[in-house]
Amino acid sequence: MELSFHNKKIREICEDEDIAKAELGPVIAKELQSRLADLAAATSILDLATGKPGQIPGTPWPDYKLELINGHRLVFSANHPKIPLSKEGLLDWLKVNHIKILKIETHYE
Repeated sequence: MELSFHNKKIREICEDEDIAKAELGPVIAKELQSRLADLAAATSILDLATGKPGQIPGTPWPDYKLELINGHRLVFSANHPKIPLSKEGLLDWLKVNHIKILKIETHYE
């Protein structure tokens, strides 16, 4: 999976462990690094088994989330010039291999 980032701040948090620890704390930063490694190794979003992966309802194009720890989650979207669609006109996550990390947020279900 090819990763890109919504902005410079999210890139720094995701790529620099010291910044991640300062922003999120060491436990969440470590979990973030594990989830990013999972994403980088995956050939498709459907390969992800940990982090309770799933679409976030109510977004224009479905954003996807991976749970981190302590109510934090990593939110990302498909990042293709032409979004791969199914025959039904829905985002085809099986064909998505470029994603954009949008944010790390606190979310309690």
